[in-house]
Amino acid sequence: IMKQVVSKEWLLLDITNPEFKQWLRALFEKIGREWGFGFIKTDYVYYSLFADGYYNPDITTVEAYREAMKIIKQALPPDAFLVEVAVPVVNSIGIADGMRLGLDIKPDWADDEGYLTQGFKPMVRNVARRYWMNRRVWINHPDMFYLGSPEETERWGTRVTLEEARCYATLASLSGEITKIGDSFTGLDSAQIDMLRKIMPVYPGNARPIDLFEHLYPEVWHLPVRTQDLDYDVVGMFNWGRNRSWGVATPEQTETIRVNLADLGLSPTRRYIVSEFWTGEPRGEIEGSLEAVLLPRTVRVFAVHELRNRPQLIGDNRHITQGATDIKWVEWNPVKKTLAGRQKLESDFEYKLMFHVPDDVKFIKAAFEDTGLVLDSEVRGDIVTVRFSDPSASERSWTLFFE
Repeated sequence: IMKQVVSKEWLLLDITNPEFKQWLRALFEKIGREWGFGFIKTDYVYYSLFADGYYNPDITTVEAYREAMKIIKQALPPDAFLVEVAVPVVNSIGIADGMRLGLDIKPDWADDEGYLTQGFKPMVRNVARRYWMNRRVWINHPDMFYLGSPEETERWGTRVTLEEARCYATLASLSGEITKIGDSFTGLDSAQIDMLRKIMPVYPGNARPIDLFEHLYPEVWHLPVRTQDLDYDVVGMFNWGRNRSWGVATPEQTETIRVNLADLGLSPTRRYIVSEFWTGEPRGEIEGSLEAVLLPRTVRVFAVHELRNRPQLIGDNRHITQGATDIKWVEWNPVKKTLAGRQKLESDFEYKLMFHVPDDVKFIKAAFEDTGLVLDSEVRGDIVTVRFSDPSASERSWTLFFE
């Protein structure tokens, strides 16, 4: 059944008319250059694709659309970020800086699989199916996420739980996409603010859904962290509740989620040391695969480091990537037997760093290198946990001493 998208009574602006082009350019020059807006989103402009009877009869609707979008882009300052809400998205390749992936989202888990359903899970499908576009064609925009504030019920009639919010916020952050918050900050409680703090800023990577062709809502997402000084892997595991596995419906239930390390590009025979972000606990050593038991509508995020025969950093509670956005460098000195690192610190945040220490090495102390201040530490088996805070935002170097 064909549905009428645009009323026959509507009059659409003729985007091929020279007068319209002049007006359009002047409008966005004012928005970007006179008013100074640096983040601009266009919406509903795709309705122009339904127009006919153009001023220029020799141009296709797509050509006319792209020409109008180029006028907007050129009218804005070079450093302005242009986000489109477009259907279909291919019309804006090479023009848009960001692209919304689907319908407006609302604070609802949204189990209905209909194409007009709005909520978290429909956008999970969009993020998965279009992940390959992110940071290649443009930066994907999965719309805003909600944290469960009371105002959601007033505005939408629905409200997400803290765990549901954690699932979607985790996915948005790991995906390295545009991150927008749907709640006003004044309505957030301490737990919601803490969650927000731990997913921002977004690490400029691009998590890949490992089971994209197995599950309707992929359960395993892989984000490699590869910088000059950091080399490890972040794995997000999600229990989305109701799902489809190879097209067969599966109920909402506790699940054991498993991924082979080879599917992450890691060695199936080497040993790795793992820590989990949201629980803040070390997972221990693994070989061949990683698995976790998850209740419905929950998420776990693991940092996977290849096991070294020396002390090494394995976990950080500041950011969901466990170091990618705040750890500047980490260096082991085998002569002095010190493990040093430099870290960007947020004011009054209670930092917790976890280190794995081999049996033949003894931990002595941890200290800020530039102040000599000894940091709180705890030794439990082969894991050393160091805690500290700084009253002002800064960048400091810490050192762990061993013998």
